[in-house]
Amino acid sequence: MIVADTGHADEEVDVPQHLAQHQHRHLRERQLFVMPALSEGAADRFSTGGLKRAEIDGTVDWGRTGSMGRSTSGVFATEGGRRTVVHSLLPASRDGELMRGHIAALVGAAL
Repeated sequence: MIVADTGHADEEVDVPQHLAQHQHRHLRERQLFVMPALSEGAADRFSTGGLKRAEIDGTVDWGRTGSMGRSTSGVFATEGGRRTVVHSLLPASRDGELMRGHIAALVGAAL
């Protein structure tokens, strides 16, 4: 163990554990953009890291969506994070295909 200055107070740091956590984070980050072969042809395609991949008007977008009750929200970004859009909707209808179309149009227009 070594003593490290964290800016708040000196604390002991387990160097091997710190390095292992740092390496594990990088491995998880790489999985965000790895597409499993089983996702080919699916309506919703998710990476091994759980990000949704959508190609809208020739632009590859990555993001996550979620719903609670009737509301739905999500965040999408272009590859590299150059452009980002966040949405939150309270649809009048529970028609999933209609909502999917509205979200795709919104993301496509924003990105």
